[in-house]
Amino acid sequence: MKAIGLPDELIQKGKDIKSVSEIEENVNTFTIGQEAELETITGEKAKAVVQRGGNKLKVSLKGMKSVTELTMTHCVKRMSKHK
Repeated sequence: MKAIGLPDELIQKGKDIKSVSEIEENVNTFTIGQEAELETITGEKAKAVVQRGGNKLKVSLKGMKSVTELTMTHCVKRMSKHK
């Protein structure tokens, strides 16, 4: 996270946070394939398009790439900086 310019304070908060996500069918804050306003990890709002490939949701936002993989028992999120 330091590579994308996050301050040490936010990096530590990210390490300390425990996240629980509840996913409900038919309840979306975005529509796959259409532009939506999303919030970044720093709280900024930006427009982006969420794409679906199989069981993965992919979005590029403010220089970051996020891939969320949904399985029957887990939701795995991976983030990386654009190269």
